[in-house]
Amino acid sequence: MSTIEKVTVTTSEQFYYRKDLAWRNLPGYETQRLRANGGIPADEIEAAGFKVLEGDKPTRLNLAILRFSAFVVGSVDSDSGTFVWRKAYASTRRRFLVIFVNRGMLSIGTSTADLAPVEGNVVILYPNAKPVYLKHTGRVESVVFAFDERELLPYVARQGSQFVFPGVSAVHAPAFAFLSSLSGTKKDSHPLGSNAIREVLRVLARAILVEADVARSEECSVKVNDVRALVELRFAAPDFTVQSLAAELGITRRALERVLAPTQLTPSRLLRERRAARAKHLLEANGRVSLGNVAASSGFASTEALKRALVLFYGMSAREIVAESLTKRHEIPSLDKSP
Repeated sequence: MSTIEKVTVTTSEQFYYRKDLAWRNLPGYETQRLRANGGIPADEIEAAGFKVLEGDKPTRLNLAILRFSAFVVGSVDSDSGTFVWRKAYASTRRRFLVIFVNRGMLSIGTSTADLAPVEGNVVILYPNAKPVYLKHTGRVESVVFAFDERELLPYVARQGSQFVFPGVSAVHAPAFAFLSSLSGTKKDSHPLGSNAIREVLRVLARAILVEADVARSEECSVKVNDVRALVELRFAAPDFTVQSLAAELGITRRALERVLAPTQLTPSRLLRERRAARAKHLLEANGRVSLGNVAASSGFASTEALKRALVLFYGMSAREIVAESLTKRHEIPSLDKSP
């Protein structure tokens, strides 16, 4: 059976939302909460700033929102469905949208790109007039933070369309914790309480955008091919680590992760994969070479690390790699040292 719980937003007996005029300026903040099972009330979703796509409506939705005039914080928990941020009003076209993906598969369609953030990713969508499509596949939990670009002043963010952080940073971790707790808070009637929350939100918005601008600046100067070229040059040195790779490129480790994000590779995996390829080549070329020499020549710190990498990337032990290679050459496999 369909069950719907909803709260109409009023303050001092005065309504602050009308479908034709959107939201009026609020003296403090207001809260909305919507729980629906079996049917989603379109009007309530529209009051939250979104539209549910016809033909792809979720059957379950738990939505909690805290709203200032220039800030919106929301906690979303729903099953499969597509939501559209239409940006029907001038005020919504000035807004950044930050999405913390806490659980599940979320696809984001914009005018410039299709994004597929995973759990732990943080997505920033920059202000423009184009609609945004948010498709939930299975159960998705996220925290959203929207704010007017004018709230960043005097800071002016770099122009952009979207940006994806592959992991939670030192800024994102406390921001996510605060926003998560805030979206479910009760109304504070005291104006000082409202002002304090508004100031914290303003600081968080600036911090998130400053960090994004720094990360984008780092990435502008480093490309995937630059990373691969340096790995190719230095992988054979056992003391060459992911931290070394980032340092020699002149960027942070987190920026390095973002550079490689389109390849679906982490820096650690890229380095191990290249070392494993060298080790496999050496074993195939000379079946009598010791594993210690193979490990040292491939950049592995130990034979155990070598063995694990061969199984991970090739599903074979060193002995099996040698045996397969010698069989192809019609020779008898032998190793002078057991793997």
